Amino acid sequence: MFCTRDGKPISQRNATRSLARIAAAASLEGVGFHTLRHGFASTLIVELRFDPVVVSRQLGHARPSITLDRYSHLFDRARHADDLRERLQGSQLAAVVGHR
Repeated sequence: MFCTRDGKPISQRNATRSLARIAAAASLEGVGFHTLRHGFASTLIVELRFDPVVVSRQLGHARPSITLDRYSHLFDRARHADDLRERLQGSQLAAVVGHR
């Protein structure tokens, strides 16, 4: 995924240091590969509403159960958000907010 100027793979240590410098320059100290991976998974689950099998494949997990163990709270949050949206669409509040 990352390479040197001449196309050779860079070491994990150098990639980690480079990411740390980039994150610091963007005032995002502490953002590393794990944070980026978790953010990617969160986007797939909550915003894009991908199912656990698809997310598991994207993350390279051996089994969807690994994904569910780690990210079950996000799948719950996505389901809760969908439920709230459905309830609000037919509510009086939606009618009031829609007619500002």
